[in-house]
Amino acid sequence: MGGSEERRVGGDGSGQRLDKWLSGEEPGLTRADWQRAIRAGEVLVEGRAVAPGRCLREGERVEIHPAARARGATRSPRAPEPESWPLVVLYEDADLLAVDKPANRVVHPGPGVETGTVVAAALGYTEGQLADLGEPERPGVVHRLDRETSGVLVLAKTVAAGGALQAAFRERAMEKEYLAVVRGVPAEARGTVDAPLGRHPRHRVRRAIVEGGRPAVTHWELLEGAPDRTWSLLRVRIETGRTHQIRVHLASLGHPVLGDSLYGGRHYRRLDPLPVPEGRILLHAHRLVLPHPGSGNRLTLVAPIPKDLQSTGRASGGQHTA
Repeated sequence: MGGSEERRVGGDGSGQRLDKWLSGEEPGLTRADWQRAIRAGEVLVEGRAVAPGRCLREGERVEIHPAARARGATRSPRAPEPESWPLVVLYEDADLLAVDKPANRVVHPGPGVETGTVVAAALGYTEGQLADLGEPERPGVVHRLDRETSGVLVLAKTVAAGGALQAAFRERAMEKEYLAVVRGVPAEARGTVDAPLGRHPRHRVRRAIVEGGRPAVTHWELLEGAPDRTWSLLRVRIETGRTHQIRVHLASLGHPVLGDSLYGGRHYRRLDPLPVPEGRILLHAHRLVLPHPGSGNRLTLVAPIPKDLQSTGRASGGQHTA
């Protein structure tokens, strides 16, 4: 196909449906978009038209015609509708709302996800009092957590608070601490990964350590190691907040987060020594310290250790101090 882009299926794509693999590789289009494009002959596998449910094999060549991407280009962002499902509120005042984000929940609507988001529940809880920060689908959003990650998430309730919080994240005026259960036990008690991150050269949905990428610094400390050395609990502090930063940096040490299908290797479920539910990785945003956007005072937010980490960690309850 003239002007088509060609991609090769990596090991992590082997056995996946074509439409599902494409929606992961190209997050700007929904799975339904890809299904329509495949049926229209705008996507070929090894030069042939196939069905959306065709299972891929490692090394296969996938050709994507520009017309396939045009299907999502005119879609306007949709503001989320308020929803009613239980939120665990860690702290709230006139400026902000801090919640304990559950695992397997998306923060805001995006391709293929229109309902069930954290901001939809927050809109329901606050009766629509989240700040309009210029992106209709992301009211109040000043930072994000991956879908599979749990823990402290802060949302702005006013435009002024949103601007102040965004500036604090941008200027690294935050202290961000995570807990991670990883495969194996590091040889050292603590360490730092200082390695720039950017898009993976072949897999659009992944990040990688790349020359010329954005600076990223991750500090880790060993809290507990399994007697058989199959897993360990780490305390992780990040100076920067790049997409998938902790996941990429820990995997680069040979200690991927348990349950991580993107960075834990092709056979991650067989290799992981502990069971992890679908839609979950054992990574928890445990503690966030920030300047309050109104008073400027130091605000400490702590999300309680979730049950799937309690058996391995040194748990403490949620708290805040202003």
